[in-house]
Amino acid sequence: GAEGRPRALGVWSNGIRSFLPSIGTGNPASDARSINHLNEIAGVGTLYKDGCSFITTRGVLWELEDGWINTRSLPPIGGPESSAYQINARGEIIGGSHLSGGAAHPTLWVDSQPRDLIGMGNGTVGASQINNRSQGVGSYQGLRFFTGYDPGKRACLWQNNVFIDLNKLVTFTTSWPYYWTNLIAATSIN
Repeated sequence: GAEGRPRALGVWSNGIRSFLPSIGTGNPASDARSINHLNEIAGVGTLYKDGCSFITTRGVLWELEDGWINTRSLPPIGGPESSAYQINARGEIIGGSHLSGGAAHPTLWVDSQPRDLIGMGNGTVGASQINNRSQGVGSYQGLRFFTGYDPGKRACLWQNNVFIDLNKLVTFTTSWPYYWTNLIAATSIN
């Protein structure tokens, strides 16, 4: 929008724009990130206290049906924050949640209920994409991988509630300068 004016999210259907409601009051901000063929939109909303003091971010699901827009806040796993990145054709949403201790965990929402996808203990995890077979991809940063030139970041896949380090599926050379090569992030899956 123009300088100083709030921006409103909208979606167009049959040439008609509908505004997506926010999840907060005061000065809410939202970001739509993914839409599926069922007119379900996943994204993130920011909650403010008294219209100006930042409180937290929350994953959001907007469902468009017959001219109505249902807005749902996606609950985190146990901490204050959640964020939704992508929704698949089945309505499953992948994103992340911060636990009360601050650790980031990849999160899968099925029927707006969160599931923790972590399988590696302590570390920082980011989920990027989910396909229509409920397989999610992302990256993991954990202290247990720090050796030599290894930056400690790994590309990963979640499948049937199992965490898979994608580096274990690839054979790397042991000759210089490639002996420390790692897959560090998976950003898309079909």
